[in-house]
This record gives sequence, structure tokens and C-alpha cells, in this order.
Amino acid sequence: MRWGTGESKSWQVASKSWGVASKSWGVASKSWEVASKSWKVASKVQKVASNLQRTASKQPIFTN
Repeated sequence: MRWGTGESKSWQVASKSWGVASKSWGVASKSWEVASKSWKVASKVQKVASNLQRTASKQPIFTN
């Protein structure tokens, strides 16, 4: 059994699959970033809406 060729081929396959994995990881992290940003925006909008609701009804604000 010769080392060299078989080893380098399996190494190439491993590095290729690693590249694919890292690319899909990058895509996943980007979509996660976008999701968290939109989530932050949504929570801000919700806070503003609840503040407006409180102001409109003029109820005292209770904090637990």
C-alpha cells in the first residue's frame, strides 16, 4: 500500500467537504443575523406600540 496518492486524495475530499460545510455555515450565520436584526426591530416596534397604548389609556405603569 502506497501512502502519498491515497492520502492526498482523501485529504482533498476532506478539505472540499470542509469548504462546503463552512460555506453553508456562513449562509446559516448570515440568515441568523438577519433574523435577529428583524427580531430586534420587531421588539422595538412592539415596545413603541405598547407605550403608545399606555399613553392613550393613561394607565399607571406597573413594574414587577
